[in-house]
Amino acid sequence: PEGVAALRRRVAGGSAGDDPVDGGAGPDGERGEGVAPDAAVTEAAETDGEPAEGEAAGEGAGDVVDDAPAIRAITITSADEQYFPVLARTLGEPVTTASAGGREVVLTSHGETAPGTFGWDEGALPIVQLIAGEDRSVYAVSDEAATARTWGTERTIVTGVGAEESFPALESALAPLDSDDDDARVIASVSPTADLEAVKAALRAPAETGPALLLDALGIGAGFADFLDGAVSAEEMPGARLWEPATAGQVFRGVLEDAFDEAADLKMVELASDFDARWPALSRSISVVKAAAGGALIVAAARSTKAWRSAGALTGGVLLLDSLADVVLYEWLRRRRER
Repeated sequence: PEGVAALRRRVAGGSAGDDPVDGGAGPDGERGEGVAPDAAVTEAAETDGEPAEGEAAGEGAGDVVDDAPAIRAITITSADEQYFPVLARTLGEPVTTASAGGREVVLTSHGETAPGTFGWDEGALPIVQLIAGEDRSVYAVSDEAATARTWGTERTIVTGVGAEESFPALESALAPLDSDDDDARVIASVSPTADLEAVKAALRAPAETGPALLLDALGIGAGFADFLDGAVSAEEMPGARLWEPATAGQVFRGVLEDAFDEAADLKMVELASDFDARWPALSRSISVVKAAAGGALIVAAARSTKAWRSAGALTGGVLLLDSLADVVLYEWLRRRRER
């Protein structure tokens, strides 16, 4: 079925306060490592410096605009701590976070690059981002839906010519478009302790109090609204931590760890883990026997002048590599069980 946001664009002409705003993409163009800056944040910062109506675009075009809106952002995510150095590398600058309500909150101050709402790893979803500039807006993305709301805006449903007679039927059909239920459910999905009714009330509240009410309804705490309003800095927030961009070596190591974790879910690896846990001495003995047999074949092939020499050396090499792989695998499985 057609999504709520799409219906709003068709029926209401696309209200800017109710339609999802596409964010950045990951550095590889897919939902994956890191998050690019959100288009909504960039557009909000740029449009303030455009020449007013009737003003010559060339006049003062090279001047620096000092009255740009001080945009701040709060991004709530389920990502673990290992994710944020990679996020900082993607954004090209350090990232400040704080823990609240069992979630990590990314704090973006004026002049910094806010992460987008798209491009995150699946484990980091859902994402809820509150942006404070000239307006107060909230964006939310889950693995199933996305939504965007701006406090202080109203929905207007415009019917076509001649629709007055059938308007009562249209009114009941279009009633879900004037409801906050879908938006509230997507936003509330970021927190297991969220109060859905309180989220709905926060979306209907004035722009001055809406963000604080929403943060409180999500279990994050209304105190984060002080940062959003610019009353406190990111460093002054309780439990704030600064994450430096990850180095190339750290990113590569993270990719390897992810690959090992995915491999650990394979049935063959699970069987090997169970075998090693039950009979550790037997698993090591088999590896030793294979290594000894491989070494013996290589030595015999080196001393022989017969036709099987090459095949023997190759078989011995394979046995040696296989035994080495067994040792590495069983050691990794042992450490993984201990964690």
